[in-house]
Amino acid sequence: MKKRISTYLKRDSAIIHPPVETGNFRHGRNGGYWLSVNRLYPGKRLELQLEAFKMMPDEKLVIIGGHVEGDVSEQYMGKILGMLPENVSAAGVVDEDELVGLYAGCRGFVTTSMDEDFGLTAVEAMASGKAVVAVDEGGYRETIVHGKTGYLVRPDPHAIADAVRKISKKPGSYKNDCIERARK
Repeated sequence: MKKRISTYLKRDSAIIHPPVETGNFRHGRNGGYWLSVNRLYPGKRLELQLEAFKMMPDEKLVIIGGHVEGDVSEQYMGKILGMLPENVSAAGVVDEDELVGLYAGCRGFVTTSMDEDFGLTAVEAMASGKAVVAVDEGGYRETIVHGKTGYLVRPDPHAIADAVRKISKKPGSYKNDCIERARK
């Protein structure tokens, strides 16, 4: 965002990260699923996640999020729901307590938003001690430490699947680094 403000508005700016109440999140036992939390919009590129998990039928993905009726997100949601492989489920919108529980129990977190400004959900996942697989774009570059709190990958299903497989070998080994990074 700082670079965009400089480029388009010709102004300098200070970086102030959005607050995440890291104390509201907790680490829980690995529930055997990966988590993705998004608004269901085309810019979130969920089709990359679906294609990656098609290649990994033994891994499960739970997608959380909703859409706004009557706009482009409604069509996109219909497209995504029609593409779900058997190992991927869409749980829709959940309340805060359920979301915290889903973060706590996931094996890891996947996010593929195009040039995301910050990536609050990735920080929430790390606050839960969960490693993140994110596209190597935008704000994810500021929050995720490649190889330590997760992996920054090309926006490509094969690259996403490779990173998921790496983390799945020892998902608990990222816990402390993730929690420490989220607190920062």
